[in-house]
Amino acid sequence: MSTVMANGNREVFVRSGQKNDQGNDVIDNVSRVTISTGNIANWNSLKSRKVTQSPSKELYHSLLKTLTDWSNKDAHVLNNKETVAIRRASEQERIDDTERGLVKVAVKIFLHKLNVDYIREAIDCALAELNIAFVDTVYLALPPIEEEKFIEVVPKFWKEMERLHEDGLTYQISTCDLDKPKLQALIHHAKTTPEVNQVNLTSCCHMPEELVAYAKQVKVLLHTHGDQPIMLPNESLTELTKGVYPSCNQTWNTNWVVRYAAVVKCRGVIKSKGYIASFEVDDNEAGSS
Repeated sequence: MSTVMANGNREVFVRSGQKNDQGNDVIDNVSRVTISTGNIANWNSLKSRKVTQSPSKELYHSLLKTLTDWSNKDAHVLNNKETVAIRRASEQERIDDTERGLVKVAVKIFLHKLNVDYIREAIDCALAELNIAFVDTVYLALPPIEEEKFIEVVPKFWKEMERLHEDGLTYQISTCDLDKPKLQALIHHAKTTPEVNQVNLTSCCHMPEELVAYAKQVKVLLHTHGDQPIMLPNESLTELTKGVYPSCNQTWNTNWVVRYAAVVKCRGVIKSKGYIASFEVDDNEAGSS
């Protein structure tokens, strides 16, 4: 099955159980890969791990299992392509129209590169994975940025988030890891104020008082989270790909990671949870080839 991506590249969806005549060197022949884990909520291999494992470790093991299972199953891949999308079809859990109103869907986008186009790309992938037209909440986690540069880049990224809201792709848009100066800078340029600002409390035990006071003033809710600033570092990605494909000669960089969760309203039961990750060949390596 193939489709056309916004950038014009052909995207090849690889499904478990199909035949692959090219062996396990598929990712050596493409410049970009997107991996979708499908619903990991029922994976016994993850349940057997420590409940306290970090989100980045959960992501790593989910991607490793997906890539390993796909590699062992062998799948057919079209020729003359630049992008391959690996999906565990057997783990895909779509939400049909009759149950959409009973489920709340939240998506968190972890940008690893400052490319505004990745926001819409990541949301489109999440919507397609769950077979839905909109999500209830989108959280945007930018890579670590110094305050001076943040003020320069935040307007265009938040404007793209506002477009998601205006286009009906999400009801709420929210931010992550903004201290008071950064939240002030964003709101100064914002047409739509973030509903929530997630604060990482892994390194401290309480919310900064000045942030709490300002958030209350501008009516932004503060929630806590335990995600890492960089969910899939390039070093971990290299370890991941080399672990499955020892002969892989390409160096990969992470573009973005999405985590989605569909929760049954009033009951708090997780119907579906999964990750989607996009990565590509290192720019320097691609340019020299």
